[in-house]
Amino acid sequence: MRKFLLSIFLTTALLLAVACGGPTQQPGPTSAAGAQEKANPATAEPAAAPGSVIAVPDTPNPSKQYQPATVPSTSEPAVSGFVQGTGREYPGLLTLPVCDETDMFTVPPLADDTYEVIIPLGLLATPQHVHPTSHVYYHLVRDKTDSGGYGPPAAADVFAPGDIRILGVNSSESKGGPRGDYLDYDITFAPCQGRMFQFLHVSSLMPELQERFDVAVQSARCVEYGDAQTQYRLCQTSLELDVGVGTVLGTTGGKISSALDLEAYDLEGPSLAYANPARFGSRFDLRLKVACPFDWFAPELRENQLARMGDYDLSPRTAEPRCGEVMQDIPGTAQGNWYTGEIGAHANWSQELALVHDNVDPALAAISIGGQVMDHGVWLFRPESSGLINRDFSEVTTDGMVYCYQGASTDQGGQNNTPFPGRLLVALTSPTEMLVEQQDGGCSGGGAFVDPVTYRR
Repeated sequence: MRKFLLSIFLTTALLLAVACGGPTQQPGPTSAAGAQEKANPATAEPAAAPGSVIAVPDTPNPSKQYQPATVPSTSEPAVSGFVQGTGREYPGLLTLPVCDETDMFTVPPLADDTYEVIIPLGLLATPQHVHPTSHVYYHLVRDKTDSGGYGPPAAADVFAPGDIRILGVNSSESKGGPRGDYLDYDITFAPCQGRMFQFLHVSSLMPELQERFDVAVQSARCVEYGDAQTQYRLCQTSLELDVGVGTVLGTTGGKISSALDLEAYDLEGPSLAYANPARFGSRFDLRLKVACPFDWFAPELRENQLARMGDYDLSPRTAEPRCGEVMQDIPGTAQGNWYTGEIGAHANWSQELALVHDNVDPALAAISIGGQVMDHGVWLFRPESSGLINRDFSEVTTDGMVYCYQGASTDQGGQNNTPFPGRLLVALTSPTEMLVEQQDGGCSGGGAFVDPVTYRR
């Protein structure tokens, strides 16, 4: 498991080095028409003292227009097996008490006036996030520049949301390169055996944690690489440090990342029912246990955080589950995650494809392409419930038909509502295999494959 988690960590850290802050640096899609990112117009108030719960205005929740697909959970090993497997990577997990209903977080990770919005689970932002993302993003407040752009966010304190044990710290360091030198941390922590969390993109650590990390990194597994211009050093450590609720763990923000990411794992719950769990390499893969972090926040605080879920333009997510969705696979249909690589082989971004729904407005269908078929990108459209044009992916089955998609649009990378180039043909040839091809022209008159790419579950 250590080798696997290090691989995942290195991939994430490489993303940071390449993308320098990930998808939070640019507007995300909100609708077929799209919207531009804007800063929070509210005047910042002084940060609240650690341990307080910060009130925010209520956000209306209209009647639901969309119900997420319901699929059965997969069978899995005994609960103790998954916890024990994770404990081999993070030994401090195994000496924590068993979780119960009292293990609820009572303090928000950030003060309310330090971030604009919380981006829900399932964000699509190619090339690094072709499949729905597994964490929420606290998108930090930034000031507008004289040129109309945005400057880097100010540093914001990161609070321990409850009485927790810090289990490990990972670091990603860069020297040289277009953005200069930087050092970025991930903090893994847990309040009890059955739940684990990660803060990603922490800019600095509190003194005691920094001291523990400096000692642990001396014997850590680190990887160094680079070229004549830029050198990278990536390290993964495990350690144990118990801290109380409201403790300032460090800061986030600064010149590298415009968001604090929060990821959660339900180690004792059912595994996510992906169409092909073998894609994750191990039945103990943490990606099978991703959950909404706010499920373990005290009721008032949970509602506080869910009320802030939305898009970069501050439009709220009102559909349930308001936290968003990571796993959207529906076996036997085109909906969900797809790959061109073989099972067991490392899949890079260019080999991934997702035919899913938007993470803010799930009434919109999303085509997310990493490469192979065409250049990477994310396009949104309103799906149809009949016919062969723009059919909802959940209704595309092995019926021998070729489905055609046109008219989708994207705002990714500041493209300002750019339409999908031509058409996309899709045909499910078996429950686990699909042909996909991008062609010029529209969908009128149907379409036939010329040189399709084969994707598999």
